[in-house]
Amino acid sequence: MVVEDNYAYLADRLGLFIIDVSNKGAPSESGFLDLPYGNSLDYQNGFVYMVRSDTILSIVDVHNPGLPVEVGCLTNQCKMNKIAVSGDYAYLTCSSHDTVLCVVDISNTSSPVGVGFIPSLRSDAIGVEVSGDYLFVGLERSGIDIYDIVTDPTSPGKLANYDGQNFPSDLFFAVALYFTVLMGKI
Repeated sequence: MVVEDNYAYLADRLGLFIIDVSNKGAPSESGFLDLPYGNSLDYQNGFVYMVRSDTILSIVDVHNPGLPVEVGCLTNQCKMNKIAVSGDYAYLTCSSHDTVLCVVDISNTSSPVGVGFIPSLRSDAIGVEVSGDYLFVGLERSGIDIYDIVTDPTSPGKLANYDGQNFPSDLFFAVALYFTVLMGKI
């Protein structure tokens, strides 16, 4: 789920739900798009980027929340799990034989294109977030890897990692924010 302005965007097995949350005491459905098996999404500049059916990245124009429209999609060979969007790029954790990080050029929303990847992450990715100039990849039972996405967004360079034991996924974003503050970017 992502909340932007007065709308919450939710992906689930039925599709993309857009909920008007301007009245916090009475949220209401504003829009729906039948894109089944959504499992992760991000929002940027009037578009929702949604991973669905494990192998499809759908790009949805939500400028009119009551009438969302799929404007582009990309089918991938590996299973896509989590997504984070920054500028012209989407970063997706993917798994096939190894866990990888895929980089997709989304500058043309109607025609996304895979442009790079990082092979063989240290373990299964449980989350991915962009904060400022950095990409944080949460790894199951292995902590966080931190990448520079400014120097070359299509080939993020690994800067550091935090090795955690049984690292809980619900703390992922808080730790990502903490490392961003430590690096002096906030």
